[in-house]
This record gives sequence, C-alpha cells and structure tokens, in this order.
Amino acid sequence: MAILRNLSSGRSIVLRPLHTFGRHPDSCRTVLQEADVSKLHAIVRWSGMRWEVADQSRNGTLLNNDRLQPAHWHGLAEGS
Repeated sequence: MAILRNLSSGRSIVLRPLHTFGRHPDSCRTVLQEADVSKLHAIVRWSGMRWEVADQSRNGTLLNNDRLQPAHWHGLAEGS
C-alpha cells in the first residue's frame, strides 16, 4: 500500500495496485477537475518491486519538475 499526498491541497489518496487519474469519473479512480487535466491523465501502478507512473495525457505530466515521456513507465521514489 502507498499513500499519495498532495502537498498543495493536503489531500491524501490510498493508491490501488493500478490507479488512474483524470477528469473522466467512469474511467478514473481519482477524478481531477482542473482544466489542464485530460480525461485519462496518468496511471500509477505497483510493478511488484516499485511504484511507477505513466503519462497518458495530451498536456503532459511532470514528475519532480521533469516532463515525463508519454506512455513510458517511470519509477517513483518516496517523496516524488
């Protein structure tokens, strides 16, 4: 189990082994209403060894202020 904390809002989310983020409530576990969020924006998964994130959006996703390469899995370190 992992907990994702949004430092700006103070919101905490318990991550599922495969967790989706975006605007579309039917396809996303966590719904985000911001205008620059895509219907399916990003996926976070547990690979069995580490947590990973993949950008699925048109607008891009940042991890530690670096833009992720779309549709590729990137490892998440604690505090990312």
